[in-house]
Amino acid sequence: MKGDADDLRLVRRIRQCVRRHVTEKPALVAGILVLACGVLAYWAQVDMSAVFSGDVGLKRVQIANLAEGHPWLAVRGGDFDPARRLFPFRPPFVFTEKGRVFSIYINPVVTTAALSVGLYGDQARY
Repeated sequence: MKGDADDLRLVRRIRQCVRRHVTEKPALVAGILVLACGVLAYWAQVDMSAVFSGDVGLKRVQIANLAEGHPWLAVRGGDFDPARRLFPFRPPFVFTEKGRVFSIYINPVVTTAALSVGLYGDQARY
């Protein structure tokens, strides 16, 4: 009998402990997540010099070039690095045609984004 009572008390204590942590911890995690998202959203609005990598960076450069009025990727510093050894984008993501570098990404998607940049400014790139 005494063993059953001790087991029952132990089960009750475990339930209380689980209830307390299950109700407190998700609220804390959700609060931290909301705060982090808020800081990230504020930072994205303030700092427009963010560096992107991967295909997002290439699409951002392609959008900027389309907004300037040409479909190729302008090679900044071409006089300094004519062999394009320091160019940040490499095949298979870009290709060279008639001395100009082009992105492999579908132009209608990027064109739509470039139109958005024309209408709404730099925030439309994100």
